[in-house]
Amino acid sequence: MDDTAKHWYALRVTYARELKVKSFFDDIDVESFIPMQCIELPAAGRRKRKAIVPAVHNLIFVNIETERLKQIKRHTSLPICYIMNPTDKRPVIIDDRSMQDFIAISRSQLRGLEGIARRAGLGRQGGDRRRSFQRRARHHAAPQRPRPLRRIYRGRRSGRISAG
Repeated sequence: MDDTAKHWYALRVTYARELKVKSFFDDIDVESFIPMQCIELPAAGRRKRKAIVPAVHNLIFVNIETERLKQIKRHTSLPICYIMNPTDKRPVIIDDRSMQDFIAISRSQLRGLEGIARRAGLGRQGGDRRRSFQRRARHHAAPQRPRPLRRIYRGRRSGRISAG
């Protein structure tokens, strides 16, 4: 196996942090892919809403040189592991043609769902998600009512009432 040639590696990410790992690889200009799917989530008292989520949790594909991937695994705290081939105990490598076909098929199923992808946080800039959350929180926040003044009776005989 050539250490300078790029290969598609199948990696396992722990604790469903595949989107975090993908953003890391995007930041260092490494091509990566997570197969996504559109699902309907139930919403209380409303119609169902659509969301784009990873089709297989804990799975990410990365197109990278062997030596560079080893360095990343060694020098970062990313929760990634190789998916190993059980017969020869080597990392699973997918050839370029098969991976490009897989990416094309996966993306064709999500065509026309760009608005949902934006709401899901895919393809957004850093602060957009926080700003939209703050806008929703202001819009849906219930007005605060003052607490009623409670009266506490200290005793029957004294007849005194104190405000608490």
